[in-house]
Amino acid sequence: MDLKLKTLSPVFIGSGEEYNGLSYIADGSRIRFYDLHGIMGDLDQEQRERFIRFIEHSGSRSNLRGLLREVFGADAHSGLDSHCRYELHVAGRIGGRIRGFIAEGEDVYIPGSEVKGTIRTSILYHFLNLLGEQMPERLRTGGNSLKEIESEFEGAVFRTSKNDDAKYDVLKLLMIRDSEPKPAGECLFVSNIEILNVHEKQGRRNGRIAIPCQLCREEQTFICQDMQVSDDPLVASQLGFSANQRWMLQYTGGLPNFFQCCYESSQKLLQAEIDYFSRVDGILEVDLLLNNLEVESQDEAIGILDQVVVKLEAIQEKNRANTPVIRLGGSQGYFSTTISLVLREFAPDIYEEVARTMAKRGVPPSQFPRTRRLVVNSSDEYDTLGWVQLSTDSD
Repeated sequence: MDLKLKTLSPVFIGSGEEYNGLSYIADGSRIRFYDLHGIMGDLDQEQRERFIRFIEHSGSRSNLRGLLREVFGADAHSGLDSHCRYELHVAGRIGGRIRGFIAEGEDVYIPGSEVKGTIRTSILYHFLNLLGEQMPERLRTGGNSLKEIESEFEGAVFRTSKNDDAKYDVLKLLMIRDSEPKPAGECLFVSNIEILNVHEKQGRRNGRIAIPCQLCREEQTFICQDMQVSDDPLVASQLGFSANQRWMLQYTGGLPNFFQCCYESSQKLLQAEIDYFSRVDGILEVDLLLNNLEVESQDEAIGILDQVVVKLEAIQEKNRANTPVIRLGGSQGYFSTTISLVLREFAPDIYEEVARTMAKRGVPPSQFPRTRRLVVNSSDEYDTLGWVQLSTDSD
């Protein structure tokens, strides 16, 4: 069975690589990424010497346009098409180092481990949610830090009662391959990930924190071929997995049961995000957006928030048990990657204790986490990050 992933908002999955000014040339709403090593390979001795002098003189301010002007002449970059890796759309103003999307050569993909990690968090959420009001008493045996609490419950949910070794984790029986690669030029664009609700002293450039990134655009479909689940009851029982653990790997109506877990956890997460951007919980300070997003009026800032709420509600409408949505990649936020939403609902005293240790000084636990991330999407509108819809080839 193939697993299909369709992006519903921009997604950023970092490669760890950053592209500095010597790697690209931005021209209005387009940006071209070049192979600098290939360009250097075409230089003669005199040009190489000019190249070295330019780098020594410019230092961290070096950029490819200036380098080409110094080495070749004013219109030199027009003849470098053979060294252009790909050309992307630029949304908004960018500059400096650009964080790269995970890729193999000139093709990008979604790692199977990224998908499986999100499924794992969703399953954990499902079983903790079933505990409901019984949770607070059990949590107190797990320690005070979120890491200790999650570690205890991860062991209980995914590992056998006979052996707490990671080798006996039930999700070892689920295999999700990396998606098929797609050309970067077809599915990526460049924009800034903007951090909201940041006080001026925490931010840069008068309170604005903007991180230039390569992102996958919306409405892109990736295929993880031949998802395999070893649901043989004999194998599972011999390894010592419980009925609940075997349920994770079974199918209902032709769909894997973990789809239901993804649906449940994303429904809660989406509602928490809608409440935040609708300012229902009172955490988001509109006045801060004037600096964070460099807008001129409260009306403009509120218009951006309303736009994001509409997009989140549209994603929530698409979240169904047979085609659930999940959140992938960097800048997902604290709620997306932890069990904190379940704690906040069923164990508010424990959540407050955890939040107090993690929140920045001066931030009340009730307002944690207070920041979120937005991006200007490929249609030049503000959008949320990381949402992907799952489906199978049986749909």
